Amino acid sequence: MVLGVVGATGRDSGGFVTSPTSSLRSVGYAITTQEMTVRADQPSLPHRLLGDVEVKVTPTGGKAVFVGLARTALVNRYLGDARVSVLQRFNRGHAEYTLQGTRSLTVRPGGLPIWTEHAVARARTRSLVWGVRKGRWSVVLMNADASPGIRADAAVGAELPALPWVVAGLIVLGVLVGGVPLVLILVPSRMVAHERRTPWVVPTR
Repeated sequence: MVLGVVGATGRDSGGFVTSPTSSLRSVGYAITTQEMTVRADQPSLPHRLLGDVEVKVTPTGGKAVFVGLARTALVNRYLGDARVSVLQRFNRGHAEYTLQGTRSLTVRPGGLPIWTEHAVARARTRSLVWGVRKGRWSVVLMNADASPGIRADAAVGAELPALPWVVAGLIVLGVLVGGVPLVLILVPSRMVAHERRTPWVVPTR
């Protein structure tokens, strides 16, 4: 899942350090991340270190695609037992999923009030921008009309305002954000001695 070590350069025109583009495919109704837990004793710490995170999605299957970020409990309530693909890892650049659930999903995601951030990409790339904060989060990628069979390309970036002075300890990890690799940062413990040793946790199963 390690995509690479972040250097002092490599920012895009928007100021984000961005991952390579990943091709995401699913026969189900949604692609989701495993639960992502962001922990910090000081609520502002994750955003001070990461800044904003940007998720870029481009439809490749001829349908508009929706990407949204919400509290995991709300995502689970919405998806229920629908057939979804949960991203587990990237193996030689290919996404590997666990398919779960058996039911169909008919409620379109765009009209729901559960999303902290969301975007819809129709014919071109669109971006979701999230100011990282503590909590349990999931990212969901779907067809905007809630139909099965998802095809999209995605890339993720983070502003990393602390990058110039922590570059040696930054590693970019790819985890699914609704089928999108999310940029998370492992920071040397000496930098956050006044915080918990692990400010945020990525599932490793």
